[in-house]
Amino acid sequence: LDFAHKFSCDFLQHRGNCFTWSAPWSPEIKVCKMNVDDYNETAAKYGVRGIPTLILFNHGEVAGTKVGALSKSSLLAFIADHT
Repeated sequence: LDFAHKFSCDFLQHRGNCFTWSAPWSPEIKVCKMNVDDYNETAAKYGVRGIPTLILFNHGEVAGTKVGALSKSSLLAFIADHT
């Protein structure tokens, strides 16, 4: 779940706030963006204090959290380490 501000969520409007992404080590990962201005209670629930914040869930439980922009290689490593 990627917590972001409205301007970074706008590009997903044409397909909704979630999409599926396939990674080499996983058959499918669901990626969702959440606008912190619209869902501030959810952001507070997960302790989001900086944008962007990426929270990985595995079977409904928080598996990892990363704050700040990530390179593609850092993102892939973070996902691989927490799935």
